[in-house]
Amino acid sequence: MTPILLIPVAIMIPVILFIGFIVVYNKRQKPGDSD
Repeated sequence: MTPILLIPVAIMIPVILFIGFIVVYNKRQKPGDSD
């Protein structure tokens, strides 16, 4: 694997994890529930 291919992979991994975290966090919060 060339370093050129490692660059987008290194960028995509944290982005996917961050988006996934937001989705899961939003699903856990239900409307009307108190913090």
